[in-house]
Amino acid sequence: METAEIGFSDQFFVTKFDVIWDNSYEELDYQKETFNDPQTIARWQEQGQKYAEGDMYDSRRPQPDWVKSLCEQLGWENCLSSFYRMAPGRILPYHRDTYKRYRELFNITNPFSIWRAIVFLEDWKKGHYLEVDGHPILKWTAGDAILWQFNTDHLAANLGCDCRYTLQLTGIMNDNRFTERMGPVDFRSSWNSGEFALPK
Repeated sequence: METAEIGFSDQFFVTKFDVIWDNSYEELDYQKETFNDPQTIARWQEQGQKYAEGDMYDSRRPQPDWVKSLCEQLGWENCLSSFYRMAPGRILPYHRDTYKRYRELFNITNPFSIWRAIVFLEDWKKGHYLEVDGHPILKWTAGDAILWQFNTDHLAANLGCDCRYTLQLTGIMNDNRFTERMGPVDFRSSWNSGEFALPK
């Protein structure tokens, strides 16, 4: 059985969305979700990782109207959304998403056609952390977003005092429209190195 531990992708982009939301995402009925790849969980346990579940509110329940606008800007097919709340003290160690439910729902035969966007709903707060393909991401502002292809390595942690809120968008890239407003990352530098900037 194919899992996200097979293969590799180094495609990742950064972009900026206008903030068209309020803070009502804080009041959604979040549910605890366990990572859905037993092999990855077993690896974390072998490494002594202290994995903690995240709190999710996904497309199986009604989504705010503005989420549709973000999906339309990306131009992805079958765009689904999921709000993610990471409470203080929680970590999600290095992993590659499997998109198991998404692949089954849309009968995806080529998993590398799947893209994921992480939209930061709030400005960065102390202790909030994201790392993508070995590149640390810090000091974001609301509306900043990271997009990657299928199984790009990433991790997240909240070592601060406030919940960390993001929106995950998942879809199929059916053309190159979205790259017109995004800048590819220079892998020799990090988000905060000053060697590249978010597109306007």
